[in-house]
Amino acid sequence: MRRARAARVAALVGLVGGAAALMGAAGSGTGAYFTDVTTGTVNGSFGTVTDSITAIDLAAGDTASGNAITWNNMLPGTDKNVSWTVKNTGSAAESIWLAFPNTNGGWFNADGNSGINNLGTYGDAQIHSPLLNANYDNLNNLYPQGTPANPGQKNACGDPVGAIAYLPAENHVADLAPGASATFTFSFGYTACLSKSGDGNSGGGPAFVNPLEYDIVATQQGITPDDSHNGGVFVAPAMPGSPFALKAGQTWNY
Repeated sequence: MRRARAARVAALVGLVGGAAALMGAAGSGTGAYFTDVTTGTVNGSFGTVTDSITAIDLAAGDTASGNAITWNNMLPGTDKNVSWTVKNTGSAAESIWLAFPNTNGGWFNADGNSGINNLGTYGDAQIHSPLLNANYDNLNNLYPQGTPANPGQKNACGDPVGAIAYLPAENHVADLAPGASATFTFSFGYTACLSKSGDGNSGGGPAFVNPLEYDIVATQQGITPDDSHNGGVFVAPAMPGSPFALKAGQTWNY
């Protein structure tokens, strides 16, 4: 009798142990922590970078047909001006640039002696904008003002030696929020040196290639017009090497 009861107790202990083992196996396989998951999605739409010229202002006697500007009756010693007002018509903040493409027949002397930056003492230019106030008093730093009139050097006229400068191909003129506008001005003039003789140029200096092409470029803020990711919208003239040099504080794109 006692032996049978002992057997039943042993069997019961075996069953309980087996059940505990099964519970442990189940717990390790299915997890016992409480969880909750919220599912979402991300949708995106592209913004736009666009600009519009809303006004072109010229002095009396000068004309514009669309974006083609004509400065009439240019004279040495008198600058001509054009002002553009540009509006950000896109949905994103953007940078605005006054840029001169590489279709202008050469931007420096090394490009073929036809670009505006080959005028030397004969020309000066200015760009005025909310962000940039720059003057370019001598558009050739290969032959600066005061260079002797040796053969092939056609921009000596006895004027005092001035700053050596050039007109950059890409000029940062504004940063605009959507809907905002800015006005900037480009000025150019032939200097009095143009009318002088005895400098090896028969009394006159070279004229820049006509017409001088320009682009008003809107980019994502901080991106230059010639950035390779812009798909070739603007192609800048190559940065020249020696003997051309940048003025202190200037960069090729600014």
